[in-house]
Amino acid sequence: ASAHRPTASFNILFAGRLTEQKGIDLLEEIVRGLKDGVTTSSVKLRIAGDGDRAIVERVKKLAKNYPFVDYLGHVPNDEISKQYEWTDITLVTSKYETLNKVAVETGIHSRVVLSTDIPGPREVIDNHKSGFLLKPEAVAFIECITKLDIMKSKTPEKFKQIGREARNKIKSEFSAAQVNREFYDHLVRTIDES
Repeated sequence: ASAHRPTASFNILFAGRLTEQKGIDLLEEIVRGLKDGVTTSSVKLRIAGDGDRAIVERVKKLAKNYPFVDYLGHVPNDEISKQYEWTDITLVTSKYETLNKVAVETGIHSRVVLSTDIPGPREVIDNHKSGFLLKPEAVAFIECITKLDIMKSKTPEKFKQIGREARNKIKSEFSAAQVNREFYDHLVRTIDES
């Protein structure tokens, strides 16, 4: 991953299928809270994804009503890396998940993820070390965004360290070699038990 270049704005990315399961209602509440200027930097939020027609329309309306929100629509897998390079943090507002691809990709790019505290992301995020697991409430996300924005501007090295921790966790626990080793060990145990 490339080095994290400082920007004047605090960049936020939401990437994923636009469905109720992904917590679009929570994302909308977060946007409404951010418009009140709670951060010290200017906030920019990009929403990348496609999905349920009614939810896509809600997201388009959000982008129309809040100038700091850009709706990108579907971003192909081979182009999503550019969005991770652009962002400071990603939001995972899901109601439930298995292993969360966005949390993994965020870590690969040495960026910080803020996620609802649910089982899938718990496997990827060491809370307060490599990312943040939060209550599914807009106020919790907004408080965390505000703290991270201040951290980025006042102690940028500390902010970057969270992203490095995320990358280290992904490399150590989700590398192909590690996954293959765990799968092999599972197969051996299964065979031995039968």
